[in-house]
Amino acid sequence: MHRFKDNVRYDVGRMLTSVSVSTATSATVTTGTSVDMRYYNNFAGLVGGAVGAGASALTAYITEATFATGVFNQATPLATVAIASATSPYTGYGGSIEVRAEQMSDGHRFLRVEVLPTSGTGNRLAIANLRFNSRFPQTTLPT
Repeated sequence: MHRFKDNVRYDVGRMLTSVSVSTATSATVTTGTSVDMRYYNNFAGLVGGAVGAGASALTAYITEATFATGVFNQATPLATVAIASATSPYTGYGGSIEVRAEQMSDGHRFLRVEVLPTSGTGNRLAIANLRFNSRFPQTTLPT
């Protein structure tokens, strides 16, 4: 029987209130919280919010590092996806991006979602992280 609590870990990546937020502006990368993939096989980043004044396109990507506060390799992300391509301000959006543990480079254990708006000001966003498909499903995983 599948036990959700044993197989899925939900991590809030970038959320200041229950509604959302971080304000992202043109050419400024907003980063989510780094997560440890030691006990999990899959990772999904969830991004949602609203495009602010000036409209914008938002690109999300997943980067990796060898430790939580390390240098995340932005030059070669593991995955990239366009989350929003608004033509008018205050358009809501949502999207996801995911990778598998085997896509990570040797020695790298930590992942995080990063979001880059191409233009606009006051883009609102929230980033949440899901780690799932535990590598050791018979044990209780650490938090």
